[in-house]
Amino acid sequence: MRKLIILAMLFSGMAAADYKATGKAEFIATGKPSFLKINGTGGVVGCTLKGDKFVTGECKVFMKYLKTGMELRDKHMKEKYLLTETYEYSKLTLDKFEVKEGDQSFSGILKIKKDSARFTGQANLTKHKESWKATLSGEVNIKDYPSIGVPSYLGITVADKVEVKIELEAK
Repeated sequence: MRKLIILAMLFSGMAAADYKATGKAEFIATGKPSFLKINGTGGVVGCTLKGDKFVTGECKVFMKYLKTGMELRDKHMKEKYLLTETYEYSKLTLDKFEVKEGDQSFSGILKIKKDSARFTGQANLTKHKESWKATLSGEVNIKDYPSIGVPSYLGITVADKVEVKIELEAK
């Protein structure tokens, strides 16, 4: 799920080196039937990035911190589907991209549990006085991650596509 996501663009104008970015992840999953929206928040993100004008790197989303506002649903999400005791985080390995302020697309490989798939999305980077902020968004297709299964409860299942958003800051 959480993918997410991405961030590397944060270090324009710095010498090639390792950098750290931290942030949060959230998701919106739509139920089938579609009257149900599940908002997940609280995912903790840590990224290690390498490069200057062009960067690569990886971001880990620690999923045990995700919450949906319903204790039973959180328990099922973590213990039945994501297995957060065994798989503490999902990992996004970013493809090389140019660091620049504004909107741009990004891509990489997202690994959730033991499955990996291509992940693409949109990023918006802004430079602040002494930091960069990035917002990354994209969709995770649950069918790309068969080890998760299709979450369901009392006849309601989660739609195949889950929207993911990550907010990062690097100083």
